[in-house]
Amino acid sequence: MMRAQLKGIIRKNAAARFWKSIAANKKEEGLGSFAGREKSYRFEHLVFRLAAEEMVSLSKAANLAGVKPAAFREQLDANA
Repeated sequence: MMRAQLKGIIRKNAAARFWKSIAANKKEEGLGSFAGREKSYRFEHLVFRLAAEEMVSLSKAANLAGVKPAAFREQLDANA
């Protein structure tokens, strides 16, 4: 926060409000919570790439992705 103030990203009074709120919350409870959902798509992308480059069969790729071969084929065609 101090660096943001020194760089002129935030004003001095905004930084002062932040420091006052932190001073009242010594244990910093309630900070940093993320309510959204995170999901990694890396494995799915790798499976699609394997199928697209014909390194594995479509049925094997569908099995790895955990879907039926027909559904996987549709997704592969939609992404192409």
